[in-house]
Amino acid sequence: MAQEAVQEGRRGARQGDILKAARARFVKEGGYAKATMADIARDVGVAEGTVYLYFASKRELVLAVTVDWFGEITERTAREVAAIRNPLDRLRFLVLRHFDVILDNPELYLMFLREVRATPGYRRSEGRALNRRYTDLLKEALGSATGGLSPSAMRDLVYGGVEHVCLSAIHRGEATAVDRQALAAPIAEAYARAFGLADAQPLDDRLRRIEERLGLEDRREAE
Repeated sequence: MAQEAVQEGRRGARQGDILKAARARFVKEGGYAKATMADIARDVGVAEGTVYLYFASKRELVLAVTVDWFGEITERTAREVAAIRNPLDRLRFLVLRHFDVILDNPELYLMFLREVRATPGYRRSEGRALNRRYTDLLKEALGSATGGLSPSAMRDLVYGGVEHVCLSAIHRGEATAVDRQALAAPIAEAYARAFGLADAQPLDDRLRRIEERLGLEDRREAE
């Protein structure tokens, strides 16, 4: 039994090494098309046949790499957003995170779109379960705010909008020029107002309204 556990541990470690090497190779090659199983085996330091012991085909390896990567993204995002209490701050964080996910990893994100989301078996796949978990973080962050829309429609508007901006920039070769920090906050605030979040107004606007109610602005102008 102990020997079987050791062998299983080694097998898991070797599989992890292959996934790590394949991810790095796909990023380096600008996608998976130019990468070969022989390249990946060489990067790991094993015979090409060893890779096939773990993954029956290159397509199977591509699917495993993209699901593994997106699983890491989902777990990290869930952990970090859980520490944010304010709904608007959560929305800002998730919008910026989606910009980062796509623009920092264009090759992997395009692989996820083409090889996971666009496949016939997607609805029953692990990739769909991960994508649902990732996008459900937005529905949880918005709470009871709806703006007359279903939670699914709000999710699609936010993530779909950010995805469109990013993919358009990638296709134009301008991904590195996107100022994601400058875009994320106003995009989040625009959606927040549409969804009816109570504190959706920018801080400066909220302070100005408070001053108006207290008469502080008129008092300063008189001085």
